[in-house]
Amino acid sequence: MGGIYESEGRVEVFYDNQWGSICDSLWSIEDATVVCRQLNYSGADLALVAGQYGEGQGVVLFSNMECNGTEGNLSTCKYDLVDVTNCDHSRDAGVVCTSQGSLRLAGGSVPGEGRVEILGESGDWGTICDDGWDKTDAGVACRQLGYPYALEALVNVGYPNTQPVFGSGSGPILLDGLDCESEKRHLRDCLVTKEWGIHDCTHGEDAGITCDMGLTRLVDGDFDDEGRVEVYYGGKWGRICSTNWTIDDAHVACRELGFPLGARNTKMFEGGDGPFLLDDMKCQGVETHLADCESLGWANNQNCDANLNYGAGVVCNASASA
Repeated sequence: MGGIYESEGRVEVFYDNQWGSICDSLWSIEDATVVCRQLNYSGADLALVAGQYGEGQGVVLFSNMECNGTEGNLSTCKYDLVDVTNCDHSRDAGVVCTSQGSLRLAGGSVPGEGRVEILGESGDWGTICDDGWDKTDAGVACRQLGYPYALEALVNVGYPNTQPVFGSGSGPILLDGLDCESEKRHLRDCLVTKEWGIHDCTHGEDAGITCDMGLTRLVDGDFDDEGRVEVYYGGKWGRICSTNWTIDDAHVACRELGFPLGARNTKMFEGGDGPFLLDDMKCQGVETHLADCESLGWANNQNCDANLNYGAGVVCNASASA
């Protein structure tokens, strides 16, 4: 429900003689995979939180879904009935299922980089010609893949004397002449100068991207080394509940953001209306990423009212920043 394509949307389930949505508490790619397979897709591309496909009109039925990804039906996963949680339709869970137009990266040495490959109507993976390929196109591709931003749009400027940075594909060339606008969700929403499968390229012109792997940022500080800590999950930037936020948590956040000496102190920063995506953080202070720390789990906010106008923040030690 609420998606542009049949393969995406707000998840609704039929339970106790009524249709309802699912709260995004603990919503994960494993949960989304079960949903998509139950709907006869091969798998899931994204698990989305915070009502990104609009708010449902019925009841919110389930919360705290915990699938391992192998179940054949959501009903066999662990879950809670929503009347024991604090969830409303602003937190309706969504999915993007694998279908025509899905993306994957190939040829990269680390996650978030590679040759862009797109799934065709016949089920074959193909490449995208780099004619007109730019950072706006790359940004749409990165968000479609679950990353917040693009760092680079890679084209083979030395063609035909050089090979693409991430190598040449071997399948069909499916798209040529893309022209995306920055707000698009999918590459297939973008304008193209040629129909699918029509091109004047070779695999020496396969487009590539490097996506920003930074899933933590500072917002609303007066200086670059301070601010409200926000994290990216499920296609959304959101806040961290300040309940039990400690200097150890702040150290991890600052080091993840490129401040090797960690934090000088914690601080609350007003503003921000995104969802609370992490709550009750319990870092030891030695972790590499906030996601490595113990918490109540992604989108499982139990202690902060969604209407609060502040979130956990830090003042980092900038004297030896990277």
